Amino acid sequence: MQLTSRHITALVLTLLLSSSMLAGTVKTGLSSRVGWVGSPLTLSIVFEDVQSHEPPVIPDAAGLTITSTGPPSQFSQQQFINGQGTSSTTLTYEYAISASKAGTWEIPKINIEADGKQYHIEATTVLFHTSDDTDLMQAEILHLPDQIWLGQSTRAVLRISIKPFSSPQLRGDTMSTTDLWRQIAPSQSNWGLFFDAVENLYEQGRTPPVRIVEHDGTDGQTERWYAYEITADLTPDRAGPVELSDIRLLIDYPQKIGRGRTSLFNPIASLTITSTRPVTASPDARTVDVQPPPTTDRPAMWSGAVGRFEFDVTASPTSVVVGEPITLRMRITDLSHPPADLDLLQSPQLDKDASLTSQFRVPEERPGGIVNGKTKTFTQTIRPTSGDITTIPPIPFVYFDPTIESYESAYSRPITIEVESSRTVSTHDLGVAAPNPSSTAPAVTAVTGGLLANYTNPTLLLARSSQPVEWWLMLVFIGPPVLYLGLIASQRRMQRDHGNPNRVRARKAGVTLLRRLTEAGESPDSVAVALRNFVADRLGLPKAGLTRVEAVASLRDAGHAAQADELDTQLASLEQRAYAGSAGRLDASDLAAIVKLGQRLADTVKGRAR
Repeated sequence: MQLTSRHITALVLTLLLSSSMLAGTVKTGLSSRVGWVGSPLTLSIVFEDVQSHEPPVIPDAAGLTITSTGPPSQFSQQQFINGQGTSSTTLTYEYAISASKAGTWEIPKINIEADGKQYHIEATTVLFHTSDDTDLMQAEILHLPDQIWLGQSTRAVLRISIKPFSSPQLRGDTMSTTDLWRQIAPSQSNWGLFFDAVENLYEQGRTPPVRIVEHDGTDGQTERWYAYEITADLTPDRAGPVELSDIRLLIDYPQKIGRGRTSLFNPIASLTITSTRPVTASPDARTVDVQPPPTTDRPAMWSGAVGRFEFDVTASPTSVVVGEPITLRMRITDLSHPPADLDLLQSPQLDKDASLTSQFRVPEERPGGIVNGKTKTFTQTIRPTSGDITTIPPIPFVYFDPTIESYESAYSRPITIEVESSRTVSTHDLGVAAPNPSSTAPAVTAVTGGLLANYTNPTLLLARSSQPVEWWLMLVFIGPPVLYLGLIASQRRMQRDHGNPNRVRARKAGVTLLRRLTEAGESPDSVAVALRNFVADRLGLPKAGLTRVEAVASLRDAGHAAQADELDTQLASLEQRAYAGSAGRLDASDLAAIVKLGQRLADTVKGRAR
């Protein structure tokens, strides 16, 4: 019994010691108490051998932004010492702490619960220095005017000037332009207008054009800096001020360099950057005032084009009969600098050209165009109304030239055509053989007596014609089956509609569109919404509003390419009018053309409930 008691006592002590060694703990760590604006500090909260815990909740902190860097990371470890194994598990949460401006800030007290115990992380003070350093990096926007016209493109240049890093360990004592550019942190920088241009540079692995510029140093001496230049086109889509104040650049500027590790395959260690500091720069905020083209002296045929253009028209065929179609191929070439956005360019409004409509039937619909490089081609059909027409007159393409701030017209050349009033069609054209004059034909004998001369049997003349079946008798026999089949079809359709509400939307989409167009009135934005909602209703898409690109793409996917082109052209025109404010209100002719488009869409676009 005494031996057994000693054994039990030893076992209990061993279990207590083991449980104390495996008891869970919570540890914290901060990467540094001093940081730079634009470069976050890292706070780590580590749970060691914890069976259960609540995820940490970080309180709000004045002047600081504390965000989780992602899901917690887990690490497990096993050790064997003198034949005995131990294991441990750690779970680490990490948070990025950044400051909006330089100063001394406080990370608040954090309460944590693990294994039923309460842990407290006391408040910690951190210091953030400003990372703006004009002695190392500067940024500015060049060639940006204070005012441009709506629809006009202007080219801006972002110049990033950086002082080269120098070290006697470097070849030529100066870091190369490529290596210094690689120190810029693209994901931590805000590029604003220049985002697409920078993204293309990184995707292609290229460095932007760079030149050497002179800067005044802190000691009064002239220094040679690298100036990287990134170009982007600004094409505003609405009138009003455009602010360029969201550009902020961050570079991990080198502080020290050293040799990396050697290996069997790399016996000579290469130089590597061992220490950096964040440096930020922002160009002065710029505002561009976007003005709609003037309404004074605006020609009726102006379709919204802004820039400088050439215009050429070809016709086919050139020999027709009155009323036959002639296809005009209108080619517009952009001469603007920087180039205009041809995707938004609209076709000439031929129905408003009096010299053309006086001789030809011209449709009111606006055709969609095809962009190829600096040209956009439109195709339109006209029909001559008289055999006296000999020429398609010069057609004007009206545009607003921002360089001289006036409306100009580019005219096509006159086209000679032949128009016949009528055309004789032979039996050969119809594929019928002409009669042979030499063939014999039975003789025809004239008979007096009129129609009665053809009847020889008097009983036929007096015979009563047969009477048709009475209509009510047909109704008695045919009506009930037809009515029964109609009721069954109606009931089945109601069952399908009840199971799929999109069928109801698709079936009523055309009527709904025309009603919405009437309610929209003169508002281009409301009309555009009605057209996009029609696509959603007819094709069974979600009720949330579609964008212009999504609506057009959905029509194409459904097999309605021609209707998609028409809709794209009309929506682009409506968007441009919406941005022009009160000057873009729709008139009666615009509304009539849009209603006709709506009727065509309702008649030709097939439903596809999902």
